[in-house]
Amino acid sequence: SEKIQLLSQLGRELAQGGEFIISQGYYDRAITEIVAIETSATAAAQGNATRYFYNGRRNSSNYSNKLDLIDQQQLNIVNAAVIKTTATTNIAGLFEQVMTLLADRSDIIKNEEYPNFAALFIDLGNFERATQISKDPALGDVEKASIEANIAKRLAVTDDFPSTIIASVDTDGDGMPNFFAPFATEQMITQSGLVLDPDSDNDGVNDETDAFPLDAKRQ
Repeated sequence: SEKIQLLSQLGRELAQGGEFIISQGYYDRAITEIVAIETSATAAAQGNATRYFYNGRRNSSNYSNKLDLIDQQQLNIVNAAVIKTTATTNIAGLFEQVMTLLADRSDIIKNEEYPNFAALFIDLGNFERATQISKDPALGDVEKASIEANIAKRLAVTDDFPSTIIASVDTDGDGMPNFFAPFATEQMITQSGLVLDPDSDNDGVNDETDAFPLDAKRQ
């Protein structure tokens, strides 16, 4: 709708100007409008508005572009980790609301749409949620295998810190790297502004005493 487009454009312009917190407010208002659209959508149309809003190719104000801006400017943003977490959590909330609506649809619709939403979660770096979707009994073997392949492909090239060469992995998305590259000097680490994450899965148990440091459900 025109209202969603206007809110998204304002959000994009504010993000480009570094006003990420204010920008989020406009995108959140757009998300509220999209939820209303998705709630009243037909089975065949459900999910379309969400996908276009998130990464529609013809939508220059799409939400994915905002997330990219945060990544590109993370070293210059105060509380970058909090801003990124909020942005990611809010859009994931939209995905979950649409998934809830899709759960009441036929298996045919689920088989078509669940892989699409698994791809959205993969794009957010939420591989656990995508894996959960891949195990849904409504999906065929081909669809399940496709989701699993997309997860593996994304994991192979994921870089959570594109603005620096000394870190690339942030398992729990808190803005702190799991580790630094072997060649990283103390000076490089200091200049990056990054701090090593003592708890890579954010389960409240530090990695040094956690038997499963990358699994938040086990310690």
